[in-house]
Amino acid sequence: MQICYEVRFPEISRALTLHGAKIIFTLAAFPLERINHFAILSKARAVENQVFHVAVNRVGPGENKVYGGESMIISPLGDVIAGIGRVEGAVIGNIDLDLVDKVRREITVLTDRREGVYKKVKVIYSSF
Repeated sequence: MQICYEVRFPEISRALTLHGAKIIFTLAAFPLERINHFAILSKARAVENQVFHVAVNRVGPGENKVYGGESMIISPLGDVIAGIGRVEGAVIGNIDLDLVDKVRREITVLTDRREGVYKKVKVIYSSF
């Protein structure tokens, strides 16, 4: 499980995945003006970690903001299995954990990672 702002940090979802997670839950309060970020980041965390992502977002008016809703269940392939839009309610969908294993066998990004290489990469900045 992670909270709102943490969905912006791919390292947190990756750490959960490397510790065995097959489903990640995110409880969020993304405002309506950034609801596109919520959807994009939620799908990215599912795809890059090959997990189901249950992304739950607050909806409706708050003290100083309007929250965007769009709670959804996302498959390891990035497909939205179920979603509710911008209304209050429950999202219900079927999760087949065997799909996680199937995707990980077919697209081997988790086993192909080479952590030692990342520490040695030098980034050269230039202005264009």
